[in-house]
Amino acid sequence: MTVEFLVKRTENSQSIAADVNELLFGYYLTCSWDDFEQSRWVKTQYDARSKKITKKEFKDQDGRAQKQAEKLKEWMAGHRYGTIVKKWWPKQNSQMISQAVGYKVDLDKNPIDLLIKTNQNQFFGISAKAGKGGGRIPFKNKGLGTVEKELNLDLKNIYENEIKKLLKKHPELPKIQTKRKAWFKNNEDFYKKNISESDFVKNTFSGIRDQMLDKLHTFSSDKLWEYIRDCWLDAGRIDPPYVIVIGRGTSGKYDASIKDPLEITPQNLSIEQVGFDKIRVNWENGKLVDMRVKFESTQMSTSIKFSGE
Repeated sequence: MTVEFLVKRTENSQSIAADVNELLFGYYLTCSWDDFEQSRWVKTQYDARSKKITKKEFKDQDGRAQKQAEKLKEWMAGHRYGTIVKKWWPKQNSQMISQAVGYKVDLDKNPIDLLIKTNQNQFFGISAKAGKGGGRIPFKNKGLGTVEKELNLDLKNIYENEIKKLLKKHPELPKIQTKRKAWFKNNEDFYKKNISESDFVKNTFSGIRDQMLDKLHTFSSDKLWEYIRDCWLDAGRIDPPYVIVIGRGTSGKYDASIKDPLEITPQNLSIEQVGFDKIRVNWENGKLVDMRVKFESTQMSTSIKFSGE
């Protein structure tokens, strides 16, 4: 069967480094490229991406990947999974995963970076995350339009109103967003003084955050859990099931941890605002997730995004 690869191109160094981590993680699970679906293509992608990052970044991603593979194999043994006989690296290609498991899989709801099959004919996915230190690594990224649709809110107008105020105060700025981004890049002193950490940014974030918070306060406990579970944690009824494997460390010191989203249960949920850009969801074991408002990159000149942390 011929599989058509619908590859999401990633050219920034952070995304390429993440790809290298995923591929090395998959390799170390069996110490082989041959058991990947389309193994020659996967190895070619690895070779190309590994050359686009620095030697130090490669060494760190390699060290994290080894620990991630070690941790996952320990988890599999403890949960009585069999040995791995096949691996897939979908790279946002839901068709590839759907063909493997035999039913439709939505990778927007099931964040699989790697899929594995065991000798017991079991499938499960892996969401791979990697970072330098002990800080919380984002595991969910969402666009403004997605959150608006989920909560039936108009959040764009908050950003648009702050843009109007910004342009009124600084009429020399380009009105077109993409041109404004380039203008900021060429006028770094202006950006640092008037944009970065400005009231325009804080009012945008807090305004969006507050509208979301007001809406969430109207939810019953069951409805709140349903929203957090399905839209932020991807912890509902997920097929195939998946686990999050987080690799950390730098300069020769590496470690990994594993989280099973399906083990989370809705005990005593509460929500609160944190700073000017976050909604924090707590449960009986402490913080469950932070929903943070952010810009894609340059402030006041790129799209609004959300990070689940």
